[in-house]
Amino acid sequence: MKKPLVAILAGGKSIRFGRDKARIEIQGKPLLEHLLQRIDAANFPSLVIGREPQQHDSWEGIPDRQPDAGPAEGLASALAYAASLGYAELILLAVDMPCIDAPFLDWLSGLPASEAVIPVLADRDQYCAARFATQALATIDKNLRRSKRSLHEQVASLRSQRYKIPPELTHACSSFNTPSELIELFDKGLLHD
Repeated sequence: MKKPLVAILAGGKSIRFGRDKARIEIQGKPLLEHLLQRIDAANFPSLVIGREPQQHDSWEGIPDRQPDAGPAEGLASALAYAASLGYAELILLAVDMPCIDAPFLDWLSGLPASEAVIPVLADRDQYCAARFATQALATIDKNLRRSKRSLHEQVASLRSQRYKIPPELTHACSSFNTPSELIELFDKGLLHD
């Protein structure tokens, strides 16, 4: 069975963080490269959404179909591209999730199929660490035309299944929006210099 394409949302403005999160250094390399290496080590194909590679970059990336339209537009861009490559599903990740690892990706990709497979952590849906079927694109595009721009609104309109993340995998969904939240990840031992 073909593994889903992992699409990393990297087109955001990082307003709360104060600078481009994708370019901050984690373990001696930009966060985006760190995350891509973790995905590659898990043997999943990857794609960066909302950002095109520079000449020196070795990763594949595409711009959002509609720039600055939020993560739902990034999801739609990723689904359209994944479908064009023959993928039936993709895993959507945010660039600010540096602890994603093979066990989490394997768990998520192994869950039963649905238009949206949503991990749940502490009773909160993890939309930016979820699996989506490319067949959901028509519904998502229809929602976007109706100005439904949040991932919550998108998932509400899809056939979806929710699964509680096993305790041993919860670290993988650690993310940050501010510099102090990034420091907390280091303080908890989830990241190392």
